[in-house]
Amino acid sequence: MSDEQLLNIYNHFLASFSTSIKSSALIAKHAANNAFYSTVNPLNKFGAKIYSQNEEDGITFEILRRIGCLTGGTFTEFGVGNGTENNTLSLIALGWSGF
Repeated sequence: MSDEQLLNIYNHFLASFSTSIKSSALIAKHAANNAFYSTVNPLNKFGAKIYSQNEEDGITFEILRRIGCLTGGTFTEFGVGNGTENNTLSLIALGWSGF
């Protein structure tokens, strides 16, 4: 078999193999995306809106309840906007301090 024939066989194999790898990678990526979006975050059922934009208040309270720190502490708020809708105003109402 000539070098040219071997090179053609190799290139054909490589092209087929590359297509298989790409297909497998796309299938794996699709499966991972579906798993991510179909997984239910157990904290979401505790969502409640007091001053937050998207029910983060309830989730925050549940996390704090689970770690045993509802009675007070210090927080840092990032991206508060004008202060009417944020994730820590309810903590201030409970006596927490922060910035």
